Amino acid sequence: MSNEEIATEYLNWVGQNLDSLRTRMQRYCTSQHIDWDEDILSDTYLRIYEKICKTGLSDTTPNGMLNYTFMSFRTNCKREPQYARNRLRDLNIEDDKLNDLYEQYISGQVGEREKLVNDLFKDYSTLYIMYKAEEQFPREQYNLFKLKFMCNLTFKELRKKTGVKGCRDIVNRITSWLKENVSKEDIRESFNEVFGSLIES
Repeated sequence: MSNEEIATEYLNWVGQNLDSLRTRMQRYCTSQHIDWDEDILSDTYLRIYEKICKTGLSDTTPNGMLNYTFMSFRTNCKREPQYARNRLRDLNIEDDKLNDLYEQYISGQVGEREKLVNDLFKDYSTLYIMYKAEEQFPREQYNLFKLKFMCNLTFKELRKKTGVKGCRDIVNRITSWLKENVSKEDIRESFNEVFGSLIES
């Protein structure tokens, strides 16, 4: 079996065990006094999938996949205790790009400053759009949308990897909703609320 086939098998296993995996990881977070953030779990699935595609998986049994997922999730919790969504929610932004922006501004390098602002806005736009989609749609539908665009999958690949029928309709419905309800002006206004005073100072 090729690495890609093993990775696809892993995603299928995840799809069949989403609820039990979520419950198990929540219990771990509770026992360790870690704030639960499902983004960490979703990113864990994606990282494992990408790693399996490159290096494979030695133990492809359900128990082996469970153990690997748990160890990866535990590592991600320690490595990234606060994801960008939490930083946005708490308005407590710690970002290397923002620090670079300030340094460039002080140095008078306006051209570089503008580039950093634009790059920061692009990253923030992606975060904002994903947050709105997650807020509006059921978790399973949001995960399909996230897989489609974050992993740049075709609809055929998405259906094959997840086993979910109607992937195209689900993703298109979310995309249409975002186009109708989230404008660039909305993103810019939110961006300015979070970063405005720091950028202009």
